[in-house]
Amino acid sequence: MVIGDLQIKPAFYRLILLFRNDQLSVNDVSRETGLLASSVKKYLTILEKQGLVERKGGNIYVLTSKGKMFRDFLEKIKPEYRAGAPYIFTDPSTGTPIPLEVKNYAQLYAVLKYELIEKSIAEEHLRRGYLLEWIKNGLKDQHLAEKLERGELKSIEDLIKYLEFHMKIVKT
Repeated sequence: MVIGDLQIKPAFYRLILLFRNDQLSVNDVSRETGLLASSVKKYLTILEKQGLVERKGGNIYVLTSKGKMFRDFLEKIKPEYRAGAPYIFTDPSTGTPIPLEVKNYAQLYAVLKYELIEKSIAEEHLRRGYLLEWIKNGLKDQHLAEKLERGELKSIEDLIKYLEFHMKIVKT
């Protein structure tokens, strides 16, 4: 991901997952990750510029509401996360279900990336808002739902790239 002329690496965002109580100190992060305090400050400054964290004085940082929403999204993108209800693609012209269930973002990514359904069907589900409704109500994910509602992800290719980048953040 590029912001201005700055290349943001997935590792920068992994710090968000360390905010279990919505607050962290630079020393806590340094101790837990093995990173130098100066590197941690650099990463947190980048996250602060993106509105994900806020400095609360000294070396203490807290998650903003945007940061909390992003952390929740990252938790839901982990392969072990399961939606409340699976997503079932249908043929948009007939409504006939395609024998394929998607239970999480990892499966959605695989279905889209490797075209396990026709790309035109996936594009139509995105265009009609069916995927948005599942993300909002099945996965209960406000972060990605808002991005889709604002039109920040316009195509299946955009969604694939977005999921791919964020899956790198949560992989261990």
